[in-house]
Amino acid sequence: MRAFCLPLVFAALALLYGFYSCHQILDFYLIGFDGITSDISVIFTAPLYAALFCLFYQSAAFRLFNRVVKFSTYKECIFQIAFQITNTFTLLITGWLIAWKKSAELVTQSKLVSIESMDIMLIYIISSALSFALFITIRKRMAD
Repeated sequence: MRAFCLPLVFAALALLYGFYSCHQILDFYLIGFDGITSDISVIFTAPLYAALFCLFYQSAAFRLFNRVVKFSTYKECIFQIAFQITNTFTLLITGWLIAWKKSAELVTQSKLVSIESMDIMLIYIISSALSFALFITIRKRMAD
């Protein structure tokens, strides 16, 4: 029963993580900007897209990890917690690096600015690919 609930628990955590982490990425973009955003709908829709992306990513990663090597419930739980922590750090680092250039451009502006959802989703895709590649390698090494 515990092994069945594990993907559900981490899927719920991924939804919450995706929703709340998007606000941090938006803060990276708008740091130091005193102007007005022209399209405020991104502030409401981007966290929903990020939450759905994180849910899909966590579910797909969980299944792919189990195809590589099956772990015991305890070992799988520890592995998934480490995976979530690494996802958080890679997201923050990638978000800071990509938004750094954008926020430098925004500081010099005092007019309307538009935030694109694709810029934010690009941050999630890059950080997810980095974390997944790292942890698929770790999982293969742990099998040996």
